[in-house]
Amino acid sequence: MIPRVSIVMAAYNVERYVDKAIQSVMDQTLKDFELIVVNDGSTDGTRERVLSYKESRIILIDEPVNRGPSYCRNVALSRARGDYVTILDADDWWSSERLERLLIMASRYGADVAFDNLWLIDDGQEAPWSTYFDEVRMPFWEGQLRLESLAARDFGALKPLLRRDWLLTPPVIRFRETLSVGEDYEFMLRCLARRPVLAATSSAGYFYRRRKGSLVSDTANSLAKLHAAAEDMLRSGESYPEMEWVIRRRIRLLDQALQWESLREAYLTHSGWGILFLIVRRPRLIGSLVLEVPRWLRRVGRRHSTSMKDTPSFSGR
Repeated sequence: MIPRVSIVMAAYNVERYVDKAIQSVMDQTLKDFELIVVNDGSTDGTRERVLSYKESRIILIDEPVNRGPSYCRNVALSRARGDYVTILDADDWWSSERLERLLIMASRYGADVAFDNLWLIDDGQEAPWSTYFDEVRMPFWEGQLRLESLAARDFGALKPLLRRDWLLTPPVIRFRETLSVGEDYEFMLRCLARRPVLAATSSAGYFYRRRKGSLVSDTANSLAKLHAAAEDMLRSGESYPEMEWVIRRRIRLLDQALQWESLREAYLTHSGWGILFLIVRRPRLIGSLVLEVPRWLRRVGRRHSTSMKDTPSFSGR
């Protein structure tokens, strides 16, 4: 029997987290799925945790050495049999109705790519501090989405449901294994370059965990690597027809974020002269301040809020 959805999971040294991820899949209201877990040369108990689930819908593929998430996802995508495919990172988890809700939406709008909102949660916390739509200022709604509306935002963190036969239409879309950062954005960029039918809902079903010590938690390092990756994308623009404006916009946004990060670092080190020096050297930082300070204040407020679960976002507006 061909499953309705193939779920792809790359797992590397996630013994502490993988149970929650797998259990959230097993608890789905939609039961017609296969979960393909690629153990990426883990040296902890990750493999044993996956094997502890005596479940025929879970397929474990062992890689003897660590090859990175893009390689593992491609291995799983090559093995996938479902009508649709989607990705769950091994340290994240889903709400129980997520797959069913995405499938209904994809069918309703004839979508090649369907996605929902994400809860943003710090490791060790019980409640999210924000949602992805809040952070990239996407409207709260459900329906078919214009490509330009999505492309004008940072869409790299999205975890979409994709029609598998659409992905397999030549040229086949796979993750670029040479990238160590920004591979999700690059993958989605090539998806968008194909002009898919898009559907989105602001209802959040994916819990995106930010772990301490991860690249995404090291803001300055992460931004620098993302900027370099975007510059590489611009140089190979033939891979993304008509998407040059999207890449250039991403580079501008990363420039602003790097400038803001340099100001923030100077502030945290109590270097008033450092802040003044940066502004004199880079007058455009004033523009970054105007754009980023209100956003930073909103983020701080959300992080310190004790009532996130009571907001319209959390209740699935």
